[in-house]
Amino acid sequence: MIEITLHILNKNLKKTVESYLLNTKQFKISPYQGIDKLTPYCVFITDDIDSLQYIETTPILYIGEKFNKQEKVTIFKLGADRYLPRPFKQEELLMVLKTMLKPYLLLKNKELEAQRINKKHQKSINTIKYKNKVNSSILDTTSNIIFLLSKRDKIEKSNHAFKEFLPRKKNLYKILNNKTLISKFIPNIKSKSFLNYYDFKDWKKEIQVNNIDKIMIKKNDREYYFKIDLKSISDKHDVITMTDITLMEKNLMQIKLATMGKLTSGITHEINTPITYIKSNVELIEDSFEYINDINELKEENKESIEAIYDGIKRIENIVESVKSVTSKTHNKKEKINLYKSLIYSMRIIHNRAKNITPMYINGKRFDLSLDTDEEIFESSVLKEKIEQIWLIILNNACDEFCLSNLPFEQRKLITTISKINNKLKIVFKDNANHGIKEEVLDKVFEPFVSTKTHDGMGIGLNIAKNIVDEHNGSIKAYNEDNFAVFEVVI
Repeated sequence: MIEITLHILNKNLKKTVESYLLNTKQFKISPYQGIDKLTPYCVFITDDIDSLQYIETTPILYIGEKFNKQEKVTIFKLGADRYLPRPFKQEELLMVLKTMLKPYLLLKNKELEAQRINKKHQKSINTIKYKNKVNSSILDTTSNIIFLLSKRDKIEKSNHAFKEFLPRKKNLYKILNNKTLISKFIPNIKSKSFLNYYDFKDWKKEIQVNNIDKIMIKKNDREYYFKIDLKSISDKHDVITMTDITLMEKNLMQIKLATMGKLTSGITHEINTPITYIKSNVELIEDSFEYINDINELKEENKESIEAIYDGIKRIENIVESVKSVTSKTHNKKEKINLYKSLIYSMRIIHNRAKNITPMYINGKRFDLSLDTDEEIFESSVLKEKIEQIWLIILNNACDEFCLSNLPFEQRKLITTISKINNKLKIVFKDNANHGIKEEVLDKVFEPFVSTKTHDGMGIGLNIAKNIVDEHNGSIKAYNEDNFAVFEVVI
């Protein structure tokens, strides 16, 4: 609403003006309280000619009797902007006010627009500040080390985790450019999975091209393992994220040792059995030389023994090949392998343990050591050693559950299937050991230190399996189906 200040001495005139203005509901009427209270954004209406000369910045409408030309000049000289002779109608008053207010309204609109723009600009600034604050808070709440790196390897910004691990930014820069320091800080590891100090001349290339994305950092005589992710966000900057995988790396080794510890006695027995009957058949052949003179008779007599020897050698070869496949060190580069073969290898490894616990099946066939590893082909590019670790973790967990099961042996089933879905492979493990996974742990079965076992287990195996699946951009889920515990892996 537009403010009107009235200074009208004639009471009847004042009453008329107030009535006209209030009827429009467009004006706010204020009484005259002195010159110092007037502003450029109100209209001063008066019939007091003496007050005109004192008002400088406020538009003035003077109301009086009809004027001659000379009187009009005098009124304008004294300071009036407009005059209105009496008597007048409401429309005439409003028309004069509209004319007087036109410059004011233009000015007011410009100011309002400027205020709106300033408010919008300030809102944008506040939004940016808020987002920056939120982003900084998010970055500071994560345990991952994150820093912004220029193309010249200058660290320009970092989060709280970085500052905790390296209190001063210049430390890393000094280390990266000092061969003696870097060799102590980033020691040489005999593994192609890890960056070593001598790689740091082309360390970005090693990460982006050669997929070497792990690093071990030594600090205060402790070893820390990190997975490195590098993203270019402009032609001038890269964002580096270092995820602490120390626990995972140590747990993975622990799982491997525990798994191989469980399987060692079984493997030993599995090899000793064919060695025993190889030895026995060699002794039979040796004895036959003493009383058989005809070479043809010798061949016929020992035909079965020789076949048994070959069968025993083949069984040993299969076991050794499987152990070598599962336990051998591989580089950190993905390779195309037949996942069906890797499943057969893993099942051979646990066969001696499983054969007295539960029958095993793969793609509808009952497993035995003679199954052809290339009978079915399901190829995928994976980290071979890690993928086989998933199979061993899940198969061994199932065997652990069957050790506590009351089911008769002939009703037990440990079923593995592999199939192709679109461009991915789905591997499903099912066991009916204990009517499925307990509901209270089902939703958190892949969390660290959550175990499905009632008797032992640290609860890290399935968490490691999930991390390996995530590393392959795959998925793993657990659910119950028809009294079976089911683990489904998609890669």
